[in-house]
Amino acid sequence: MKAYFYSFTLIVSLSLVGLSLTNYLINPYGFFHSPLDTAIAKHKPYAKQYLRITVPYKLAFNEFSALFIGSSRVGRGLNCSFVAASEDCFNAAIPSTSSYDLYRIAQQKLESGKLDALYYGLDFYSYPYQKLSMQPFDDSRLVTNQEGGLNAGFWQQFITDYFSALVSLEVTEHSVKTLGAQGKVAVNFSAGGCPLFLGREGGALTLSD
Repeated sequence: MKAYFYSFTLIVSLSLVGLSLTNYLINPYGFFHSPLDTAIAKHKPYAKQYLRITVPYKLAFNEFSALFIGSSRVGRGLNCSFVAASEDCFNAAIPSTSSYDLYRIAQQKLESGKLDALYYGLDFYSYPYQKLSMQPFDDSRLVTNQEGGLNAGFWQQFITDYFSALVSLEVTEHSVKTLGAQGKVAVNFSAGGCPLFLGREGGALTLSD
């Protein structure tokens, strides 16, 4: 009986390790800093759906001197290479996001005092009367609360999201499909971003085969 239990535990443990390693390396949403992001898993067709999860954490754990915020128009149309090449720039645009949520995103870096330039793309879809165009935004993923202090629920939410991104079967499915999408897309899926979103970390626009 003990041998069966140990065998079962070993199989489950190895399966979880295999899932975690696969999802980490392929990194279908750009959540991690995978060594394969610029190699066999550069194009990420599922990343756009999860920008509300990945962008807040990019801002929480990285320092930038220049930041783009706005709706999908900013994400699609503004490249970090538009600013000085020496600037550490990030395009934090999120589709269908309200003006208040964009302010909260910008606040994450404005409070640090290390941001030199903020580029805000105004869009009528970001204002309240366009409620049908907006999607929910979870404030607990922002490290800074409305008063500028530490968000009490941030670490719990981060651990939950991190664990899900490693062991979720849905993520594994997207990892496999992400590998299958390499070389089949007509637009740039940047390693740190999403379809149609250009140069999220300073890279120039390139077209795949």
